[in-house]
Amino acid sequence: GASQSKHIFGEAADIYCSQIDREKLADMAVKIGFGGVERNRDMDYVHVDVRDDPYYWVHAGGVDYDCDEEGNIL
Repeated sequence: GASQSKHIFGEAADIYCSQIDREKLADMAVKIGFGGVERNRDMDYVHVDVRDDPYYWVHAGGVDYDCDEEGNIL
């Protein structure tokens, strides 16, 4: 991964739960206050991180797209 990845500093995680749909899991992450939420449509996980300025994005087809809190691509 990137040398400045939030994962390295314990400020990020990729989460997966087989009983919860990926989109619902992302919605829950936004609702509880994670500042960064990636809806990864290429994989089964949701990336979450802590940051001061909220940022949401969708990863699909190997490309990142800015999105709103609900996952709608801007």
